[in-house]
Amino acid sequence: MSNPKITLDQWAALVAVVETGGYARASARLHRTQSTVTYTIKKLEDLLDVKVFELQGRKAVLTPTGHVLYRRGKAL
Repeated sequence: MSNPKITLDQWAALVAVVETGGYARASARLHRTQSTVTYTIKKLEDLLDVKVFELQGRKAVLTPTGHVLYRRGKAL
């Protein structure tokens, strides 16, 4: 099994969504559209075959795997 290649853009999107509390605010922080941030997170989830966030109402909440990835992304 090969190691997945996560881009810095994907790490930045993950950290921004967590720290700002949602996709819309993360998109403003990153100067990208909301759909671009959503797509970037979706590609990260597809690449790793995990769920990083689960939606609770309108809020994105980290899964346990998401917490691990956030800590790793924050360190970068």
